[in-house]
Amino acid sequence: MMFFELSKIFWTIFAPLNILCICLFFSLFIPLFVRGGGGKALRNIVILLLLAGILPIGHDSLTFLENRFEKPKEMPAKVDGVILLGGAVSSELSHMRQEPVIGENGARLFAFMQLARQYPQARLVITGGSGSLFDQEHKEADYVKELFLSLGLRGRRVIYEPEARNTYENARFVREIVTNSSSETWLIVTSAYHMPRSIGAFRKEGIYPIAYPVGYLTSGEYHYVPRDFNVLNQYRYLHTALKEYIGNIAYYIGQKSNSLMPRQQ
Repeated sequence: MMFFELSKIFWTIFAPLNILCICLFFSLFIPLFVRGGGGKALRNIVILLLLAGILPIGHDSLTFLENRFEKPKEMPAKVDGVILLGGAVSSELSHMRQEPVIGENGARLFAFMQLARQYPQARLVITGGSGSLFDQEHKEADYVKELFLSLGLRGRRVIYEPEARNTYENARFVREIVTNSSSETWLIVTSAYHMPRSIGAFRKEGIYPIAYPVGYLTSGEYHYVPRDFNVLNQYRYLHTALKEYIGNIAYYIGQKSNSLMPRQQ
């Protein structure tokens, strides 16, 4: 089984709320059949996960990721190209609704459009296939193309790459398009929390783009102590942050990133 399929199966099981539900379920029955520390260990895991819904662990972990890269204080006078990573449009929902459906990462699209207008000579690369384990027929790049054409973004400088299923493949397939990146200035647009893994993957492929993070989920300040009692928000932060930390580790171990936790150079 390949890296992509394994990552999807792993995260389906170990997403914070999923593992909490699994542990709660088994904690009800294991004490009936197993004596000793099995039931106690499960109860301890449940307690830790419940605390993660109260304490700002997820929020502060996500803040660290979002603060890892900043937008350029001064934008380059000349940019040769801009790369947009997939994840802003749901290919599955777009297919079902028969129109481009923008998700919570939609800020990537607006930032990309802004940069496309700011640098009218720059090449524009949109990379994104399907992240679904079961549906590889409907590609995100196709729906982004439909959206951009309706907004007037067209021409030979716009390149759509519809096969990448994850960040590693984004970098690998863009490498085949961007042949002179070492002597050119490129920008990469993705969500702020996703930028470290993205930069690591692209640097591993020999592409050193300037980070242009967007779509912030935190203010950039660490909370340390709870500011409000919103369990669902805390689990949302934890879910997003944990996925990125695990992704960074897996990419580094699997030699798909040049650093365990890339940072601004």
